[in-house]
Amino acid sequence: MLIFRSEHATLNDLTDVPNSIPEDQLPSQNQFDEEIRWDSVDPQVEQLHQYMQSQAHSERRETEEKNWKEAYEQMFPAFYQSSAATSNWGDLDKWNHDFTPSCACDQIQQRPVVLVDLLTRKQQEIRFCECQHDQVRLVSMGYIGGSPKYPRTAFSIRLLRFHHIIWKNSAIPMHPFAKALDEFLDANNPLILSPHNGEDSNSSFSTREWRRTLSSAVDAYREMIRREQLM
Repeated sequence: MLIFRSEHATLNDLTDVPNSIPEDQLPSQNQFDEEIRWDSVDPQVEQLHQYMQSQAHSERRETEEKNWKEAYEQMFPAFYQSSAATSNWGDLDKWNHDFTPSCACDQIQQRPVVLVDLLTRKQQEIRFCECQHDQVRLVSMGYIGGSPKYPRTAFSIRLLRFHHIIWKNSAIPMHPFAKALDEFLDANNPLILSPHNGEDSNSSFSTREWRRTLSSAVDAYREMIRREQLM
């Protein structure tokens, strides 16, 4: 969902939260009559719960790392060719040119992807096909996705290059950079809203956070330039 800040003043601050709750949404006193006693939880059950959570997290992380390694192998040829064709994405006319070769594949899906650049932030419908990895498709357009499969957000390679140069000279943390980028792009760029997972019915949507996906795209960019330097 896209929205301009100027149209909705209540979204002018990314950290805005409702300062009041309707009375009919307040918990009743009966909900607090029975106090939960955490000391009554079986320690073995608690340990098992924590173990299963850590195991699930580890498995998800291992799967994501495996998916990224597979993506890197397919991304690099497209990255190397596009880098040469766009003067390392410094050519103002070609940095986001779509170098995707024509394809006769009939397994085509069109999905919305948020494209974040140094100057723009927009959502665009992009055609993906089964014969080409999603990341290869995005690299051919001058972007790197924030996840190895089915990325919903992609960052321009010239933005990632800009961040890498700043990071080398000032070691800026990811969160402040992502927050500053979002604030800079608020001027005449739509907000990108995501469905709110919380139970608060007053805020069905919240502004999308970029830190984690940007961090993944930065790692992918660094892997690409590492491979480029080894050639």
